Amino acid sequence: MTETTWDLLLNPDRFFATKAQTPPDIKVPAIIVGVAAVFAGVYALMTSSVTARIFSGQAAQMGGIIGAIGGISGFIAQFIMWLVVSVVFFVLTMVFAGKGPFLKTLEVTGFGMIPMILANGIEVVFATVYLPSVRVNPVTSMDPTVMTSAVTRLMQDPSMRALSLSSTLVMVIFLIWSANLWVFGMKYARGLTLKHASLCVAIPVGIYIAATAAFYLMGQSGV
Repeated sequence: MTETTWDLLLNPDRFFATKAQTPPDIKVPAIIVGVAAVFAGVYALMTSSVTARIFSGQAAQMGGIIGAIGGISGFIAQFIMWLVVSVVFFVLTMVFAGKGPFLKTLEVTGFGMIPMILANGIEVVFATVYLPSVRVNPVTSMDPTVMTSAVTRLMQDPSMRALSLSSTLVMVIFLIWSANLWVFGMKYARGLTLKHASLCVAIPVGIYIAATAAFYLMGQSGV
């Protein structure tokens, strides 16, 4: 691992101060997001494949489709997240008269997603541990009520609940780490004070964490 990579992880202020002196270049950030996307796709495929086991008989084809869609969606979602987060940060920094090209914001946001590689990798490990213990009750009917009931029972399985909790905690912890990197990234990419950069990052990240926690609690209560 190079010294500059250590700076990104341990001294992001120095890392992004150096990056601010160079033209925008998203090749390395795209690789970072791509690696995170591979792990995310594998995790989504693993969890979707368990859900797909609900379907049997005439509904088996639906199960295969769910598994494939899950894996592909998990992969693509990381790139969508990269773009959406970059757009949100770019717009919010305009409030504080931020200056700098969008491509630079895209670059530093991609660098800030390096903790997602670790987060998604850990999720795959958790899935490997918990998913084999999940009990699945297959259904043969395509009736929406029957399928919804089967999925609800699956989500209430103790192993699935443990995986959901572990995954949520990991994502929140590593997202906070990413947020720390994004603060320094926005500071230099958009020419902001540390306070203003912190606000631009903390607001959307805080909202996302709150929504994630609410979604998790709703899922655990069966809502």
